Amino acid sequence: MSDGKTNGKKPGRFARWRKAPVLVLALAVGAVVVVALLPADKPEPQATPAPPINVTVETVTALPLVADVLEVHGTVQAERVVEVAAEAAGRIERYAAHLDPAGKPDGRALKKGDTVRASQPLMYINADLLRAERDRAEANWNFDRRELERVQEARSRGVATSMDLDNARTKLAVSKAILDECRTRLARATIACPVDGVLNDLPVEVGEYVNNGMIVAQIVSETVKVAVDVPEKDVQYFRVGDEEVVFDGLRGAFTMTGHIGYISKLADTVARTTRMEIHVPDPAHQLHSEQIVSVRLKRRELPGAILIPLEAVIPQVRNDRITHQVYVVEKGLAQPRQVQIDVGFIRGTRVLVREGSDLRAGDVLIVRDPRRCGPGQPVRVIAPNGAATRPAAEAATQPARPEPTTAREPSHDSL
Repeated sequence: MSDGKTNGKKPGRFARWRKAPVLVLALAVGAVVVVALLPADKPEPQATPAPPINVTVETVTALPLVADVLEVHGTVQAERVVEVAAEAAGRIERYAAHLDPAGKPDGRALKKGDTVRASQPLMYINADLLRAERDRAEANWNFDRRELERVQEARSRGVATSMDLDNARTKLAVSKAILDECRTRLARATIACPVDGVLNDLPVEVGEYVNNGMIVAQIVSETVKVAVDVPEKDVQYFRVGDEEVVFDGLRGAFTMTGHIGYISKLADTVARTTRMEIHVPDPAHQLHSEQIVSVRLKRRELPGAILIPLEAVIPQVRNDRITHQVYVVEKGLAQPRQVQIDVGFIRGTRVLVREGSDLRAGDVLIVRDPRRCGPGQPVRVIAPNGAATRPAAEAATQPARPEPTTAREPSHDSL
């Protein structure tokens, strides 16, 4: 019985502590196995530098002097149109003789389209009656003149009175006035040209009877005026007397120089334009009324102006405002520059860079596809044959080029 009781007893505390190291060792081994079976951490990939892109550049150049020109269309008008009226009644006797450049008659009568000069005779009115009146007035004047001499002699002898002398003097003055009137009326029987110009019309024929005030000829001045409508924002640049250029924009048949003769003080409230007239001498008669011509108006002259290709400019919107950006090459990297451009000054494919911009003469400007660039982007300058023969950093030392270098995009293999 003693053996049975002994076998039925529970293990003691010492036996349990003997098994603890075995359990700890088993757990450690299991943990090592689990850790060994876990996948190893992948090494972080190192950032590779962005490959350089091919760019076309030009060196920014400041031009010594650039004329800011506004080109508009204008309408030719006659500067002066003079309607010549008869100042004496009578029958048209004949047209006056045409004068050669030396001012001498060349044997033919005047006709429409002839050039005439001031004081040159145009036509003659029959003056038979006017001559008779003049002759009568001259006879009366001669009689009164001699009568005054007789009265003066009689007065010196005490025979004539002072009243007799006054009456003789008065009669002589009246007869002299009548004689002057007759001579003037006779002179006006010859209708003369009042201004230099072109005999544009002869509305009366030889043999017709004309009265005082009837129009007998029309003279158009050789100087014409070209009327143009200038936008209100540009009127401030012009003054009366400024020299401007008028030319035929379609055929290029002529180019003339004129001067601003008039600038309206009132603008067109609908079109927001101001009327301006340019007076142009036209001795060769190349311009005609209502002809449409082109006018080159010089607004201002800009020293040290910088013009860059429009393709190089990137429009941006910042704070609801439109700004403009370009990229330049510095030490082989593309760097952005903020610029202010004058959209009112575009010459061909180039636009004016205003003062105060970040762009300076000597900067190496990226002129083709600048949107491909980013700040700090490595770039390579492309030679005309398409090969990247020099780094972009060396492009800044090259002389200014008037036009961008043209290049074709290289293949991916060359990159």
